Formats: sequence, structure tokens, C-alpha cells
Amino acid sequence: DLPGTESARILWGTGRGNYQRTGSILYGSLRSSQVSVYPTLPGSGDTLTYTIRLENPGPTLPSASVTSTLPAEVSYAGNLWASSGSYGEAGGVIAWSGGVTATVPVTITYGAVISAGISSAEALVNPVLLDDGLGNVEERYAVAIVNGLTIHLPLARRD
Repeated sequence: DLPGTESARILWGTGRGNYQRTGSILYGSLRSSQVSVYPTLPGSGDTLTYTIRLENPGPTLPSASVTSTLPAEVSYAGNLWASSGSYGEAGGVIAWSGGVTATVPVTITYGAVISAGISSAEALVNPVLLDDGLGNVEERYAVAIVNGLTIHLPLARRD
């Protein structure tokens, strides 16, 4: 509301360069993204549900992508879904691409069935590559221990 500023150019609209007011340039990132599998202690022949949650604290990443390669001991079971973007599966590789904003995380889920031939305890490691489209690739892992044993420690109390 200052006289004579109708055509003025605002370089730093917040007064500090960005919405965090740090004076620095913000970049999008997928560093805070997470990958999980449920259940973590399945048995042979069980169905796993994988979830990938893409989170971006900075400006929109318009061309992010995800590649998730299923372990050889599991087979894709379907139920592939993503809250936005485009996605598909081919040969045990899940692929997703799209934009990730700072306000709305992207969730990707899919199912896989463990081979019934696994008879001993075995770790199934699912590597997931998160590419922000800016040349930065993050790697995450979802791990399920097939035929693993749970250990419950006793509760020790001091009165």
C-alpha cells in the first residue's frame, strides 16, 4: 500500500527469501520419505503389503520417480495403488512417476506373496530407489524376516 509501487518488482516477498525466513533458496527433497512392509515377521506363503510414502518439505518436485524391485523369493500379487501420479508393474519391478508437493505426501501400496518353498528363517530385502528428478537418488529398504522368531523379554520392575 505504498504510493508509487504499483509496478514494483518484489524480489523477496516474505522479507527473508523463503517461507522458513532463513534467507536461503529452498529445494525439494525426498530424504524424509519412508518405505515399510507388513507383516515384518511373515511365514512362507504369506502375503506382504508394501507401502512407500513420499514426503517433500520444499518446493514441488514435478518429475519424481520410484523404482521398487521385489526380492526373487516373492511374486507380485497386485493391489498396486498410488494416491497420485502414474504407476505400473513389470517383471517384479514396481515403477511410479509424478509430482510430489510439500503439502500432500504421495502414498504407493502393493502386495506380494512369499514363496511357499522357504523353510528356514530368511531376510527378504526390497530395495526402493527414490529419484527426485533433480539428480538426487535416495535408497530405502523394506525388510521382512520370513519364518523369523519373535523374542519377548520379561518385564523387570523396580518397586
